[in-house]
Amino acid sequence: MSNIALIGEREVIIGFNLIGLNILPVCGNEEASKALKECIQQQYAIVFITNEVAKTMIREIEEYQKKSKTAICILPSLLGKSNICMNVLRKNVEKAVGTDILFRNEG
Repeated sequence: MSNIALIGEREVIIGFNLIGLNILPVCGNEEASKALKECIQQQYAIVFITNEVAKTMIREIEEYQKKSKTAICILPSLLGKSNICMNVLRKNVEKAVGTDILFRNEG
């Protein structure tokens, strides 16, 4: 069993099970919240969430980032640019390293 999970729309994530990721297809915020909670409880090392699903639960993602050891990463969408991915990445880096080494302003 892989220690990596992927939460998102079925049509987007279905192929990832071929490379060994545990996929959790969801429809809506309630299912997504339940899937993320399950991943945290099962202590997955990494949980990827599609951008469209993450938009509906960003506060919940931020809370889990503060409390759990699970790294939560947002997969960017092909439809457009989103700051959600970068904000979550920034928080993951700060959690791992202790400071914002990627995005701090030098000056």
